[in-house]
Amino acid sequence: MATVLNFEAHQVFDIPPIKIEAAEHRAQIKARPCCQGRNKAAFPEHVNQPVQYGTGWLTCVVTYLSQNQVLPYARLKEAMADLFLVHLSEGTVNKIPRLRWPTLTKAAFEWVNSCSGCMRPPPSTLPTTVGTSSADTKR
Repeated sequence: MATVLNFEAHQVFDIPPIKIEAAEHRAQIKARPCCQGRNKAAFPEHVNQPVQYGTGWLTCVVTYLSQNQVLPYARLKEAMADLFLVHLSEGTVNKIPRLRWPTLTKAAFEWVNSCSGCMRPPPSTLPTTVGTSSADTKR
């Protein structure tokens, strides 16, 4: 039997397929037994349209591509369709960054900064919901 002398390793890196996910929220509508009037449950505060984009990575990517990479709307729409099979209207591509920037979560904000390190706005324009990261506090 041959003796194993050593190992040689090869690594392959790749990004797994990315797909859009939809979360459906339902509000029960019930009839009051006494008068048959109707009561409807409330939707979560962030769900205010019958169909909308959330505040997750999709809107973070659109904001990054439009604000940091300065992609024109037509090219951004094409990139989102090609990369993620998400077909956005020009109005949506225009609206997302205006709505998204003030509500970037800390995790999303850090992810955007880690992509290229150059989306960081001047300190006066940082959203108040974003805390400082350890990289911001080191000198």
